[in-house]
Parts: sequence; structure tokens; C-alpha cells
Amino acid sequence: MAARRSDRPLPDQVATLLHKLALAYAAEAAPDKSGLDLLATETLLAIEQLPVTDRTPPHLAARLGINAVTLNKVLHQLRKEGYLAQGARILTWTPEGAHRAAAAKSITHYLLGGLSKLKDKTLRDLLRVTTQQLKERVARQQINPVQLCATCQYFEPYAHTNSDAPHHCHLIDAPFCHPKVRPPTPSLLSIKRLSAH
Repeated sequence: MAARRSDRPLPDQVATLLHKLALAYAAEAAPDKSGLDLLATETLLAIEQLPVTDRTPPHLAARLGINAVTLNKVLHQLRKEGYLAQGARILTWTPEGAHRAAAAKSITHYLLGGLSKLKDKTLRDLLRVTTQQLKERVARQQINPVQLCATCQYFEPYAHTNSDAPHHCHLIDAPFCHPKVRPPTPSLLSIKRLSAH
């Protein structure tokens, strides 16, 4: 079962939505990049947003709204490429990682940096606006689930089996479709039905 956004505190919900919006912008600018490559850059940027004691894989996975397996692949890639320090429990950039993060920083990341200073009303407004931005991108099919959603803990593929919009995003609480995702096979639908019982 996919995660539910409402299970998390308001600032965390806003942070995850902003990271997802930043990923959508990055994917639009680089449509041929893999989801893992996009996540690698966003991971470097997310590390900066967390207090030093929270720069751990579990906190980072929750912040980005991705599963632990995906994050471990991304962290392995970043360490292998020399952007993260090797073996540290607290995730730390190398000088090359700091440079890559600084070069990729967008207005969304500046907003993320100031979330702790915002009042609840402003956070709710930002939550509403960011959710609406993502919903509009989904409705216009500007978010490719293969590239961005497959690793997301809020994505439920084929949640609506008798629908033109079979997938469900629990982050924005909306069904959607995309032409790049193949229709489910009969065996996948059987597994889906069995797991629902």
C-alpha cells in the first residue's frame, strides 16, 4: 500500500511536495535522464535542507518520499561518483558534491531552506499551491511515471483497474494516466485483486 501524505507533519508534507516539484522541473529540463540520475541530484540538494543529525538515510528517504531500496541505490551511485563521503552514518558531501548541489539549486530549494521560519497558515498555502502545481502537471501528462513515480512511496500503479486514469498519486490524492506506461497484464491485475483481499 502506498504511503499517505496526511500521515506526516505539515512542514514535512510541504518539503516532500517541493522536492517532487523540483524533480518534475528537472525532468522537464532533461527528459532523457533516468529517474535515478534526477534523484541523485535532488538527494544532494535535500541533504543540505536537513539538520546535521537528520542527514541519515531514513530521514532522507522520508523527506524525498522514496523507498529505502531506491535511496540506497542513489547513495551508492553518489558515493561511487565521489559526491558523498564514504561510509559515514551522517551523509556528508565531498567538495565535488557541494559543487554539484550548488550548481543545481533552484528557487524551489531556496523555499525549502526557509520552511522552518514559516507560520502554519503560510505552510498550508504553500501546500495548497504546490499540490495544485503538481496536479496540473499530472493532468497535462507532464510527469512521466516511469521516470519520476516508480520510486515514489506515494505512487500506487493500477489502483483504478476500470478507469482511463488507472494510477493513483497519494501525495496529491489524484488518479492519473500517462501514455508511456503500458496497460497492466492480466496476471498483474490478478495479483492486484488478490493483494486487496
